[in-house]
Amino acid sequence: MAFISDARWRNVLAQRAEEPHAALIALRSRRRRPFLTDDRLFIVAADHTARGMLGVPGEPFAMADRRRMLEALAVALSVEGVDGVLASADVAEDLALLGLLDERLVFGTMNRGGLAGASWELDDRMTAYNAATLRLVLDHMPVASIRDIAARDRWNARRWTVGGKTMSLADIENAELRASFADPRIHFAINCASLGCPRLRNAAFTGPAIDSELEAHTRDIHGGARWLRVDADGFRLTRIY
Repeated sequence: MAFISDARWRNVLAQRAEEPHAALIALRSRRRRPFLTDDRLFIVAADHTARGMLGVPGEPFAMADRRRMLEALAVALSVEGVDGVLASADVAEDLALLGLLDERLVFGTMNRGGLAGASWELDDRMTAYNAATLRLVLDHMPVASIRDIAARDRWNARRWTVGGKTMSLADIENAELRASFADPRIHFAINCASLGCPRLRNAAFTGPAIDSELEAHTRDIHGGARWLRVDADGFRLTRIY
């Protein structure tokens, strides 16, 4: 038998659709407890998507089954000795609507992962690549070029934590972005700190606007003679292509 009955699940869905303030009311009105009742806290981690953990072996879309995930959390929170949960806002709200947070501590975290292949996942990896490149150069200043940095410390150095994994810039670009997202415009939006690279974006990429942001970077590349020039005898391209 499901830990969350069909009736309870239908009620949560209805509240989400028809009563947008119900979750806030449930969180504010739940029974509270002292922060500490002994000398340690046992907190259930439910921030998997925020850490880039988007599936389980053999089930890449496991996190897409919201009811299944909430049932697992319901079981965990019912165990004696469990003090609370660490979750993104949407998960915490669902748990509150289900009445599962009474006498439990709630710690909020930021959901930036999303489901595998979603735009939220894409914008995180692209922003991480650009930010890591900038950090790499700043850590080795003064240098005139990124190529002045020792090769072992440059693009293949595994020192960046992205989505819960320690990777190199090459890993982020090739194993994450190119391997997971079939969008050639990515190539025109990530910056490797070389003169021939696309312009470095001065803000983070954002999920809702990712398509227009990629389009803007692609137009910038193809509209400037620095990367593409049309002469009487043909095209002149840089190595970015």
